[in-house]
Amino acid sequence: MSTIGKLIGNIPFFKEREMGEQALIDVCWHMTVLAMPANKTVVEFGSVGDNFYFILHGGVAINIPNPEKLSRFKAIKKEISDLEDELESV
Repeated sequence: MSTIGKLIGNIPFFKEREMGEQALIDVCWHMTVLAMPANKTVVEFGSVGDNFYFILHGGVAINIPNPEKLSRFKAIKKEISDLEDELESV
């Protein structure tokens, strides 16, 4: 197996799924390198994630909105979810 395949095979996310060697190799084939400048926002709070990031060099900061904004965000998200449910039943 490739070196990167062995490395990702030891990451709990992949290890817990008991992925076989070929599946790990397939994952590796879909990887791309993304170089990010310092202080660049990669993901905004509340957005739906569709990527899996490995940090090979440098660091990362996680910024969570203050509790007031977080509460308002959750309320709006619930309102949207309720409206979606209503639309589905029409």
